[in-house]
Amino acid sequence: MVDAGVDPPGTWRSQLFPPDWLPVHAGAQPDDAGRFLPDFSFAGYHQGELFPPVGAPRATTITVSAALGNGTTDATGGIQAALDQACAAGGGVVLLGAGTYRLVLPSASATSVLNLTCSNLVLRGQGPSQTRLLFDDPLRARGVAVISVRGGGSQNDTNAARRWPLAQDVGVESRAVRLAVDAGFQAGDWVMVMSDTTEAFRVDHRMDQPTSGLAGLWPTAGWPGLRSVRQVAGVSGRDVTFTTPLRYPLKTRDAARVYGGPSFIREVGLESFSIGMTENVTTPSGGTEASRENDYTVEGTTGYQVHNNRAVVFDRMHDGWLFDVDTWRPPGNSSQTHLLSKGLVLSVSAAHVTIEGCDFANPQYRGGGGNGYLFEVLGGEHLFLRGSATGARHGYIINEAASGNVFREVEVINSRMSDDSHRFLAHANLYDRVRLDRGWLQAVNRGTTSTGAGFTATQHVFWGTHVVANHPTAQGAAVESAQWGWGYLIGSSADAGAQARLRADSFTNSTWRQLDQGAPEDWVEGVDAGASLHPFSLHAEQLRLRCQREARACVTW
Repeated sequence: MVDAGVDPPGTWRSQLFPPDWLPVHAGAQPDDAGRFLPDFSFAGYHQGELFPPVGAPRATTITVSAALGNGTTDATGGIQAALDQACAAGGGVVLLGAGTYRLVLPSASATSVLNLTCSNLVLRGQGPSQTRLLFDDPLRARGVAVISVRGGGSQNDTNAARRWPLAQDVGVESRAVRLAVDAGFQAGDWVMVMSDTTEAFRVDHRMDQPTSGLAGLWPTAGWPGLRSVRQVAGVSGRDVTFTTPLRYPLKTRDAARVYGGPSFIREVGLESFSIGMTENVTTPSGGTEASRENDYTVEGTTGYQVHNNRAVVFDRMHDGWLFDVDTWRPPGNSSQTHLLSKGLVLSVSAAHVTIEGCDFANPQYRGGGGNGYLFEVLGGEHLFLRGSATGARHGYIINEAASGNVFREVEVINSRMSDDSHRFLAHANLYDRVRLDRGWLQAVNRGTTSTGAGFTATQHVFWGTHVVANHPTAQGAAVESAQWGWGYLIGSSADAGAQARLRADSFTNSTWRQLDQGAPEDWVEGVDAGASLHPFSLHAEQLRLRCQREARACVTW
């Protein structure tokens, strides 16, 4: 549903989103209490202004032999050869016809099965029910990505010659920085903007040991600091502007800088197929899931052998898409397993990917160590649209201070735990009309959990959350939020027999309940009135307003 800028009768608006709303980067100021809604309109492929070119023809089109889709032949080499051939031609489409394409690890030392390593490359099937990929190597699954979309260079700030410090601090939602020296950037360049997790940064957020009473929060080894991918819009001397605003203040005392190390690829898409995996039966059946929580550390167990297995990884890339890609249960699996552990992972150095109409389900191992996540976001400015996550440990999960992401009209079904901001101060993410069927959303101070997670979020917006059925742990809540600084819980609704409470505190875990709750208490508005909240989609309306302000001809999502 898309609004046209007119408030329909019988609807209400958030006090924080009046009809004349402006974002901070366009000149508005936070209110007297410091509250403001971030501008989420930049999420997705080409900042949400264009639809991904799904189904579009390319000059180079390579059709994989139908004989490789018989479900038993090893199709790995044939598909990879087609991808490599398309890359050698400068990009193109690799077509997979109807069938089941069996994939195995190409060598004992390999860490991925299929590799997309160039720009302008599309892997396209005939639809999720027609074209199926089968990862059939469950004993060699640990740490393996079945499909890896990956650029080159380093995302870890290792090249000193490609590192330029900022000359002055930068405020929230700034689209400009001043460098200490001229970097020679040009409009169109892609870079990473960074700062370090210093002790002063921890002190600012009450994550230091003297203040919190806890050791090891926000450890530098686990979280080097804020990271975001940005495109240069313009350069004037040492002043650099970006197309997308920065999401969090940056300070020179934290070594704020711009890094040009990664070699990003772009315009890469995965379309219209499904992924399934042969289950791992190393661990005998029986026992409880809780008893296998730490199997990922125990050799000779299923949990160990499938730990950190990923269906799809996007890394060092921007402006891509995942469209109409689902998971499926191979008929030989005795359980409901679709995937071994993880589904999609968007790395710290991935940006502006649109994920539309993708339904992922049923990871086999949902134990600790980061397993059982269906959609994991570590990067920024991604748009998730009308998909679902079923039977995960965490269905849609944010990690590593990810920012600017939008989860719009997606559905969470029967998660083992919450769908959460997991660790390290993710900031300015939007949950827009999320549907919860035995799931709940969470953004709290998790203390020393998950290797010093601490405050996991700030400036998140939960907009119009709808509960189909409550999760047994959620105590009737749609959202559980105790964010650093301000968080925003705006509008909720529920089906008959369910509740949609908006809780501005941490309450489902007795240990976290005793921790710093991130005062001020998060903004709560419109409990049980989400059905009449206007606009229907905050993301859609913010995009419409931005394109109107900037006189851009944008698509309507």
